[in-house]
Amino acid sequence: MEKNAVAGNFRKICIIRAIRNGMFSISIIILFFAQNGVNLQDAIILQALFSVAAMAFEIPTGYFADNYGRKRSIVLGGVFSTLGFSLYAVAHGFYGFLLAETVLALGMSFVSGADSALLLDTEKEFLASGQGIALEGNSRGIGMLSEGFTSLIGGTILATISLRLPIYFDAAFSSLVILVALTLKEPQKQTIIKRESSLLTLWRVMRFSLHDHKEVKSFLWFSSVISAATLNMVWFVQVYWALTGIPTPLFGLGWAGLLAFGALASYKAYAVEKWLKKKTCMLLMLVSAVIGYFFLGATAFVWSSIFIIPFYIARGLNEPIMRSYINLRIPEKDRATIFSIKNLIARLIFSIVGPIMGWVSEHFSLQTALLVSGLTFGILGMVSLAQLIKHRAV
Repeated sequence: MEKNAVAGNFRKICIIRAIRNGMFSISIIILFFAQNGVNLQDAIILQALFSVAAMAFEIPTGYFADNYGRKRSIVLGGVFSTLGFSLYAVAHGFYGFLLAETVLALGMSFVSGADSALLLDTEKEFLASGQGIALEGNSRGIGMLSEGFTSLIGGTILATISLRLPIYFDAAFSSLVILVALTLKEPQKQTIIKRESSLLTLWRVMRFSLHDHKEVKSFLWFSSVISAATLNMVWFVQVYWALTGIPTPLFGLGWAGLLAFGALASYKAYAVEKWLKKKTCMLLMLVSAVIGYFFLGATAFVWSSIFIIPFYIARGLNEPIMRSYINLRIPEKDRATIFSIKNLIARLIFSIVGPIMGWVSEHFSLQTALLVSGLTFGILGMVSLAQLIKHRAV
């Protein structure tokens, strides 16, 4: 594949991630739920059910991307994401949102894994010089900056008119993925690899990544714990801000600030990994993803919101670094499926832990839920890290 096509694919994947990460409603979504009769516990249950749907779709859509084309998979992801946000824009109540979340999960799953696999396919020459982390980090950093920019507009401008208005903008923005994805170029080798249609192929990939290859399995679990820990916190941030008395119009500004830290961590992931090396780097991610829970659970002041920042540092480091470690150990033709398996594990953890923490928050207190979350993810993370050490992967 020619250099200009490779470079073109990279720019387009960055644009697609910027569009997909950009959510005008994210900084006020809990307030939107409350306005439509959905409390915090039900909101987290909705996200857990979204995770269940994503788990059901993740591996089949990853298999689709590996065997029928990453470009086709991303296009379909754009179609279903646009439909999902459109349903959200007109939904009222728990079941209306559940339908929208299910369609959004399908859209997310078609892109999840396929974008990273296509990026790695088209930028293979950079991997030889150790630039895989930098490429993944830069594209994900752009995605976080997009989320920060759109959340700022949605939370500080659109939401002052109507809490539903940012959802309409989400639907319109999401449709741009389709237009960009249609211009992607599949690597030549992708078109000549013989397609495997048997479900035995899917079973082979799952067995390889979750049983046979101990290092891959351990990396998948560790990365998934970090992802679940940071995802769980996302749904407590707005409630914590309200508890500490931060004015609602500042939610968008605060969210944009958090994403700026995440984007910086993602951009610097290559340098951080090179400086700290594997074991220390992974310990940093674990501590960053867990320590904030304990500080936030112990304090409830405006200034203590600074303890949310470590979650976004962990979020920014996790994907580029861990995907690079995993990529070095897996077959090229199975990348999208294996990355989908990683996302599936993260969603599985969150779908179990998230609703429990939502229940604890509603029946005891938000701060109790934060402390219990920190203990839970701390234990899961240390067990996962111990497995990596056991298998001499770090």
